[in-house]
Amino acid sequence: MKNRVKHRGFRFHALSVGVMVALLAGCATPGALPQRAGSIALAPGGLLAMTTPRYAAMPQQPDLGRSWMDPSAKTIKELLYISDHHTNDVYVYDYKSGRAVGKLTGFHDPYGQCVDAKGDVWVANFSGFSVVEYAHGGSRPIKKLSTNGHAIGCSVAPQGDLSVANMTTPSGAGDIQLWKNASGTPSSYSNAQYCYYLWPPGDDNYGNMFVETDATNYACELYYGGSQGLMTGNSPFGRSTIDFPGGSMWDGQYLTFTDQEYGGGSTTAVYQTLEVPCGGLTVIGTTVLKDTCHGTDVDVVQPFVVGTSNTPVNGTQGMVVVGGNLSCHHRFDYWSYPAGGNPAKTLKSAPQEPYGASVSIASR
Repeated sequence: MKNRVKHRGFRFHALSVGVMVALLAGCATPGALPQRAGSIALAPGGLLAMTTPRYAAMPQQPDLGRSWMDPSAKTIKELLYISDHHTNDVYVYDYKSGRAVGKLTGFHDPYGQCVDAKGDVWVANFSGFSVVEYAHGGSRPIKKLSTNGHAIGCSVAPQGDLSVANMTTPSGAGDIQLWKNASGTPSSYSNAQYCYYLWPPGDDNYGNMFVETDATNYACELYYGGSQGLMTGNSPFGRSTIDFPGGSMWDGQYLTFTDQEYGGGSTTAVYQTLEVPCGGLTVIGTTVLKDTCHGTDVDVVQPFVVGTSNTPVNGTQGMVVVGGNLSCHHRFDYWSYPAGGNPAKTLKSAPQEPYGASVSIASR
């Protein structure tokens, strides 16, 4: 992996569970991808329902209050941010103690989150068609970017580029909006034939971005393609299948993919993967998340792996994965990673419907 070529140009291609399109010379295409079924037009409420497959959402009670932040928040090294679909707020906690230290308001269906190298937090504002940036411990937005689509999640590459996945756009299929250095005018990338609905994306530490797509079980990669880049034609997950996407991210050592219905059941798992020659992915580990609040049901929309520094610059595999279990109201857990199993810790007074989360580690 240390000798892997760092690619320089952009291309967008799809990986299927059985085969991947080879776009660059050097790897033979083993066969054509199956055709995707016709598109389905859904209202925003229907789109949100797709992200929580076995969950009856509570009626929303939007918060009309103002954002607030305890003055101590900026001095806390690690802050936990949780998006709550129920109130349209983002709640902020001391990651280690679980003490509530703030609340960010003004969202319309806040969803997935990501963090840059210095600890700024980005929140995907799903029905607000935007992504909003906050400084570590800050109560006011420092930047708001229009995504022109239902922003479901984001990722910041090592060099600072921001990628936002729109689950859908006004034209139908979702796309990736990419801002160089998280500013300026974004570039848009899409592949409606194979990558229609999109989930939160993730960048590896080489700057290649992956995103899970809908129930046709593809993963799509936005990669830096150069003349020496050899993209492959093998299955990205071997014999494994993602039954219901949840999101991708870099865990400090491996690129991860989430399955909200692991093995076709009612629990969530996080796959650790490695890229193999010619650009495929192979699963090298699986973290199964368990809980006891509602039988063994666990539904985590966007698990977030906590490292020793912010991802994807973090170079050491994280030891904790956090996320809200939507099978139980007011449930947010900390699991040992990559061991999984039952939670090692549960956050007290958690938001009712935690759709996304991140941990910001102050670096200044």
